[in-house]
Amino acid sequence: MAYFKKQNSEYREINQNQKQVILQLQRDLSDKDRNIDNLIAQVNELIEDKMSVETFSEGEYLPSVRQVVQDLHSFGVGVKHIGQTIQTVLKHLVGIEGVKVPSESSNRRMILESNLLAKLQVGEKMLSHGLNTLHFDGTTDAQKHFLGFQISTPGQNLSLSISETIRGDTQTQVDTLKQVFNDLSDVMSSDSTEENKDKIYANLMISVKNLMSDQHIVNKNFLDEFTKLRTFLLEEFDTNWCNLSENEKERASQIHQYFCHLHVLANMGDSASKALKEYEQILTGGSGKMGRNLNKDFSSWNDQDSAAIRSIRTACSLLASGGSSSSGCPEDFKAYLASKDKLYKLKKFEHNRFNVIFENAGAVVYHKDDIIDFLSKLSSMNMLQRSVLSDLKDENIYQEIVALAIIGKIITTPFMKLVDSKTFATHILDLNKHFHQLQIDLKHWSSTPDDLLTGISVIFPDFPPLKMSYIRLYSM
Repeated sequence: MAYFKKQNSEYREINQNQKQVILQLQRDLSDKDRNIDNLIAQVNELIEDKMSVETFSEGEYLPSVRQVVQDLHSFGVGVKHIGQTIQTVLKHLVGIEGVKVPSESSNRRMILESNLLAKLQVGEKMLSHGLNTLHFDGTTDAQKHFLGFQISTPGQNLSLSISETIRGDTQTQVDTLKQVFNDLSDVMSSDSTEENKDKIYANLMISVKNLMSDQHIVNKNFLDEFTKLRTFLLEEFDTNWCNLSENEKERASQIHQYFCHLHVLANMGDSASKALKEYEQILTGGSGKMGRNLNKDFSSWNDQDSAAIRSIRTACSLLASGGSSSSGCPEDFKAYLASKDKLYKLKKFEHNRFNVIFENAGAVVYHKDDIIDFLSKLSSMNMLQRSVLSDLKDENIYQEIVALAIIGKIITTPFMKLVDSKTFATHILDLNKHFHQLQIDLKHWSSTPDDLLTGISVIFPDFPPLKMSYIRLYSM
């Protein structure tokens, strides 16, 4: 009996201890629940704080808002829609509504501020260096002329301006540049005298030591005019000019001019067109009539290009995406090629694309039989379709196109890749040895074209022509 009483007492003690442990665990669990509730509340508070967006403080929009306005405008969003765009993004991406956004007039002021700050940055960078390079080029679109200027300092490339001009001649370029630098000097001398503004203007001009453009005659003449202007400013504003020797003055006045190497391709296309036109005159006894021009139905059609380039251009207009909207049939031709499990290689013929003539010549050679078969199966043809078919059936025109395609595969396409390379041509002067080799080969081929015609030539070993593209070119 005493044994059982002792054992029962031990069980009660154990039970009591277990109750204490359970109570402690319950208290700990309750504390943890409270901690979890506190943490959840803190997280919700953080989320609410994070999801709130502040745009306006102390009577002005924050710098981050100004940055957004400038970015959206640079992306092409109109000033009238910038505020709506900001609100739409906040509403649908992060669920925030009712945020104060700039009005149209505020957007215009911010963009004007950014323009002034950009001019101030460019001007300060130019004056901190004495070896700046001026890049410039012009273009025409929809009968409007545009001229752009950029500046390269030893460490940065900066945009100066893009302006719509009345003409594209040399004097217009010079006058536009004067206005651009006048605008810079206005911003940089807004709180100083007119004399100081003139000095800043002169120093900006004098800081340009190099020019970079294409090889258009207008840009070559610009060099002479800019050199005269800069020399005049040196004489007027360089206080040490009178103390320089004649050799020193000559070196100080000298401008180094570089040319865009891609324009070699554009010039090569123009030269090829002129050569083909002369060849066609010889081939036809002076009439120049080949392909479609032998048909009196096309007597009123204007032909400024050679027959070969006309054929390439009209084929692209008819069959390339983005070509003729009224007479083209690119989707039908793509469907035709898909039914024969063939690739589609034609591209829109745009004269401002450097390699367009030679690249599309290769595409026409590749598609020649398919184009003829596709058009011949049509129940009726429009005039553009008849033009393409007539030209491609003319064997002399086709041989000219093949010649252009060979130039494209051996010379211009590898050259384009070389110029675009970020490893083999990191500086403009890196291309000199390649230009020299190209000059040697062109001179050799002008008298002995065998290697060019057989496809074994490789001008640029780092960018050899694609061998698979030879099959059609050299199977004639």
